[in-house]
Amino acid sequence: MIGRVVWIAALAVVGLVIGAAQIDRASRYAPQLASLVPAPFRSFSLVHLAQDAMAKEQTEDALRLVRELVRARPLPAEHLTLLSQAELRAGMSDSGLAALEEAGRRGWREPYAQAAMARAALLAGNADAAVQRLAALLATGAAGADVTEPILAELAATPQGRTALARQLAQPGYWQAGVIARPRLFPPGGYEEMVRLAAREEGGLACPLRDNAINALRRARDTEGAARLAELDCRRG
Repeated sequence: MIGRVVWIAALAVVGLVIGAAQIDRASRYAPQLASLVPAPFRSFSLVHLAQDAMAKEQTEDALRLVRELVRARPLPAEHLTLLSQAELRAGMSDSGLAALEEAGRRGWREPYAQAAMARAALLAGNADAAVQRLAALLATGAAGADVTEPILAELAATPQGRTALARQLAQPGYWQAGVIARPRLFPPGGYEEMVRLAAREEGGLACPLRDNAINALRRARDTEGAARLAELDCRRG
C-alpha cells in the first residue's frame, strides 16, 4: 500500500514538473503565460518577465531576472543584449558595455547590439567596422529604416565612409540593395563616387548592382549621373 502511494506521488511530481516546463516553453510565444511559471522552472519565461520589469522601471528586479536568464541560457546573443540594457539602466556602465560588445560579436542577427556597435564604430572613426554592422542589419532585415538610415547617412557623409561602403558593395551578398536604393542619403556627387569606387575594387561591381544604381539615380531625377554610371564596366555572372 505504501509503495503504491509513493508511486502515485512520484507520478504526480513528474506531472507537475512536465507541466511547468511545458508552460515555460509555451511562454516563449505567449508572454501572458510567463507569470504562471514557478520560479524553479523558468527559462523562456524569464525573457518576458525581465522585459516587463524594465518597462515598469523595476531596475533591481529586471537585473535579477536577466541574470537568471543568462545563467539558464547563456548562449543567445539576445539574452546578453537584455543583460546589457539592465546593467546600463542600473548604472553599471562597464559591465553593461562589455555585455553589449559580446552580444554584438556573438549574434549578427541581434539588431540592438549591431546598431549600438555600428554607432560605437562610427564614434571611434572605424568606418569599415560600422559598414560591417550595417551590412548585418540590412542582410537580416532585423531593424527598420529608422535604425539603418541614420547609420548609412553618417557613413555616406564622409569620404572614409563612402570608401568603406564601396569595399563592401564589391563583395558577394544580398544586403547591398539597402544601400543602392537610397541615393537621397548621400551628399551631392557622393553616391556616384561610392559606385565608381566599388567598380574599381578587385573583382569589380556586379552588373545588377550597377544597373540598380543607375535606376536609383533616374528615380532621383539625376539623369546625368545615371548616364555616367551606365558607362562603367561591371562584373557579369
